[in-house]
Amino acid sequence: MVSGFHIEDGDILALGGTTEWARSLPRRASLAHLTAATGTWAAEEGIVTRPIPGALPYPAGFYRRIHCDMETAGHLLPEAFELLPPGGVLIPRYGTPENRDGAVMLSENVSKTGQEEDCVFCGRFRFRMNQDAGVPGAAALLWGDEFLWCAPDLAPLTEGHLLLVSTRHFPCFGACPPGLAREVARRKREVTRWLEAVYGRPVTVFEHGPAGPHGAGSCIDHAHLHFLPGAGPVRAGIEREALSGADAGPAELFRSGVSYLYLEDAEGTTTYPCPGSLPTQFLRMCAAPPGERWRWQDIYGLPETRERFMATLRKLLPSAEAGASPVDSSQRSSRAVSRSPKPMGSETRS
Repeated sequence: MVSGFHIEDGDILALGGTTEWARSLPRRASLAHLTAATGTWAAEEGIVTRPIPGALPYPAGFYRRIHCDMETAGHLLPEAFELLPPGGVLIPRYGTPENRDGAVMLSENVSKTGQEEDCVFCGRFRFRMNQDAGVPGAAALLWGDEFLWCAPDLAPLTEGHLLLVSTRHFPCFGACPPGLAREVARRKREVTRWLEAVYGRPVTVFEHGPAGPHGAGSCIDHAHLHFLPGAGPVRAGIEREALSGADAGPAELFRSGVSYLYLEDAEGTTTYPCPGSLPTQFLRMCAAPPGERWRWQDIYGLPETRERFMATLRKLLPSAEAGASPVDSSQRSSRAVSRSPKPMGSETRS
């Protein structure tokens, strides 16, 4: 038994119990609460309430501290363990809300495999920047699972700017195992077609692929793809740097120790080896509208950026919550034949 337990800063998930109990947890953290009775999530400190298609829709690793009310949600304990991040703690609650500090610590020192202590896409730092910017964090998740999650970019260059992020920590998608690479390829196609159907504009997909720290202009060395409807001339910006597409794909280049830029646009799919250095956030610079600031540190939290974020959420969240496939095969846009023989996800490893 632990008396007077104090929750540290970090994401909290409350399973079962009452809304009042969930809100009584320390407030210096984002909070999601699953009520067993209604099957709804009250996320982001009770501000957003949303229906859920299943019992536990969020990916593993999103909540560092999980409180489970054993009287109303004890049957969810196995699923709660699955949601724990490396280093996370599960705290069963027995008795009344007044006795919530009398808890048994069932999981204290989970292995940190697959997480980075200071990565903004990992563990307790995930969505922390969203709080600083004044936009929803976990409540803005469009969908996610143990492999990938999708949400609006914190500092969108245009409405509809999304990120597809690996749930586990990999420096880039070229570093992912083959099974995950195939899932990335599938989800990438779905998100692209979804955005094309919703926004009626071609979608540009890109990634900085660092083989070493901040290689190829990477700012955050955690695998994430950008999706931008109606992006600027990214390909022209890359080729102004005298970079040429390679026959090798992201995984082959990463294994050989070469950083890369990955691009899909109306002209096709190309992977550009980057043996030298590039400016940080180089691809955001190429994709930004003329004359607009593009560094995410400079624009996140600005009124216009928050509005783009929220407009994206308002337009895309209803269909994501409905659990529908982003778009069906009848809505596919015509896309050019790939300029690379090995688009992301097509490679295998020995």
